[in-house]
Amino acid sequence: MSSDNDSLYVALHASGAKQTMSTGEDLYHWALLVGPKIDERDLQREREAPGHRFHAITRVEGPERQPVWRFEEVQLPMKPSSMQLVRIVVGRVQDMGQLRKIFEQIPVQPGTPGWNYEWTKAALEAATQDGNALSASVPDWESVKSTAMSYAQQKKDAHRFDGRIYYDRDQAATWDMLEDTEKIV
Repeated sequence: MSSDNDSLYVALHASGAKQTMSTGEDLYHWALLVGPKIDERDLQREREAPGHRFHAITRVEGPERQPVWRFEEVQLPMKPSSMQLVRIVVGRVQDMGQLRKIFEQIPVQPGTPGWNYEWTKAALEAATQDGNALSASVPDWESVKSTAMSYAQQKKDAHRFDGRIYYDRDQAATWDMLEDTEKIV
């Protein structure tokens, strides 16, 4: 995958969790995606293109069947999973190897409430501060969080996720913070 055309996204997925954080960040599973820059003229190519998902995930492991937090990188097509609600363009990838190295170095903290959200925040802030991994980025985490959560709520209010209206499930609702525009409704 050529990083000169790749975008960095924050993706919100349905989690089914109960809200414990005061502003509701833990209602979503947060992840970072790397994939090709969106070309509205060729969305089929964009859906089929390979991408990468980076996130902190909990797995039940061991004989005691205890939940364990760990970092995970998965190569997958950019076509949204059934659980993906929205994605937000927050950067352009300059050096994929450096970006991967940064994400791998973000520590996972078991037992921390809202850790999935906290890992995503720490990973994006580290990538933004690095100076080599991204050629462009949104430097303010609070604006990223606010945009992602309000965009997800906007799509929920428009009935995008409840089946009351038709939308193409092969296209993820996408807001581009670098261009301040909606790329995919």
